[in-house]
Amino acid sequence: MATTRERLAVAGLRLFAEKGFEATSLGALAEAVGIRKPSIYNHFDSKDALFLFLVDEVVGQMRERIAAGFEAMRAAAFDARLERLLLDASGEDFGRVEGIFYKRFILFPPPRFATEVSAQMARCERECDLLLDVLYAQGHELGLFEGIDRASFGATFYCVADGLFTERFIYAADELAARRERVWGVLRRAIGL
Repeated sequence: MATTRERLAVAGLRLFAEKGFEATSLGALAEAVGIRKPSIYNHFDSKDALFLFLVDEVVGQMRERIAAGFEAMRAAAFDARLERLLLDASGEDFGRVEGIFYKRFILFPPPRFATEVSAQMARCERECDLLLDVLYAQGHELGLFEGIDRASFGATFYCVADGLFTERFIYAADELAARRERVWGVLRRAIGL
């Protein structure tokens, strides 16, 4: 059985995703878990602390997923490695609630947390950039990326990953898969695969 802290984290994730940070009250969090409002302080110092804990958890999951996926594909062909990184960076494995929370705090962070959220995202991007450096170098060795510099490759990668992430919330699974295949086809042709 989950601890009260774990249940608060699950409830906070759902409520922050559905309503946003500002519209989520301590009372709503307590009610969702079946505890009294003052009892929240036995587990988190404040609503702010819960929110920042969840940001750290969700960004951490994304970073771990990206790193693990890249490591698992170390011996794979270039195109398989790039596709796996793209899918992992687009949050393919995120649950719906995690994805909504992630998108909300990236695009609309509570103003007092904007600096912390930005720092978290910058760290995640720096780590992903290191993997993109590896792929770009490997692609160059294979004669790919003709006329495409590293900065352009990175910008394209992030635009595609962000677009695929957003489309998860717009399209049904079959349409999303079809759209992802079309995008992947264009990207493959652009880099010379």
